[in-house]
Amino acid sequence: MISQPEPQPLSASSLLQRTITFAGAHLGALVLVALAVTLPVEALAIGGAMALGGSERHVYALGSTLALVGSYLAGLVIIVGAIDGVLGERAGRPVTVHAMFAAAGRWFMPALGLSLLAGLGIFAGLVLCIVPGIFLAVRWSVILPALVTEESRVGAALERSSALVRGRWWPVFGLVLVGYVIPGVVTGLLENVVVSVAQAATSPFSTELLLANGAAHLIGNCLAIPFTAAFIAMLYLDLRQVGPVPVAAPATPAGAWGPTPPPPPPPFPAPDAPPPPPGGFAPPAAPPPPGGGEASADAPGDTAFPPPPDRPPAAG
Repeated sequence: MISQPEPQPLSASSLLQRTITFAGAHLGALVLVALAVTLPVEALAIGGAMALGGSERHVYALGSTLALVGSYLAGLVIIVGAIDGVLGERAGRPVTVHAMFAAAGRWFMPALGLSLLAGLGIFAGLVLCIVPGIFLAVRWSVILPALVTEESRVGAALERSSALVRGRWWPVFGLVLVGYVIPGVVTGLLENVVVSVAQAATSPFSTELLLANGAAHLIGNCLAIPFTAAFIAMLYLDLRQVGPVPVAAPATPAGAWGPTPPPPPPPFPAPDAPPPPPGGFAPPAAPPPPGGGEASADAPGDTAFPPPPDRPPAAG
């Protein structure tokens, strides 16, 4: 197994380094899977359009449409195989062409349904208002790794991806941009070169231009899709490592309907305390007389301190 650096969760540089390491170590297997599924699909699409015949424009339009659909289906096989390769390497299993095709055969139909469902939701969000579509695209960015790794259903994979991204939408948004933009720019330049050369050398809607479009699809499936799939699988593993952000229970607002709390218990009186007098207020009692005796009930309260005796008259 290829030794990889210590993962730094949700770090763009760490994700890129690990993805490049994985793609470099298993480049032969990834490209072989991409060629094995893309070449037959493109050949059937273009050959079928040419066999049906018709005008040059009609053949070009039909062949381009069939090739685009075939490239999408082939790309889905490559994505599932690359995800299984990343997960297999993390688990210590060898990354082989046979293992990737086995995973693709097992998960192709669930992955197709999941990707179509998510694609419809994202497309609807983009049509209604662009921001919801972008929000859903990031929120559902790791649905395929969740499907393959946790062997979940389509709805559970959507919920799992949402839970992992919740609370980290902006960091994941930046990482998804990195994972898609870098390989997309590189392969897009190569595809434009191939198509531009064909356009300059042939007439519009020619068979040669149709073949050039098929070659461009092949370049994207062999280079961009395996890299992006491995990057998204690494991102999924990082999100699992840090775990979902806990959701705090919402506080009940004031005045909202809810169960009435029980009243507080009444205070217990102090032991041996005299009951309060009627009326709720009583003046303080007079202090006891000197010597510990009790003051007479008929005496006023100030007799507790009698006046001093009369002094004898001073001598003349």
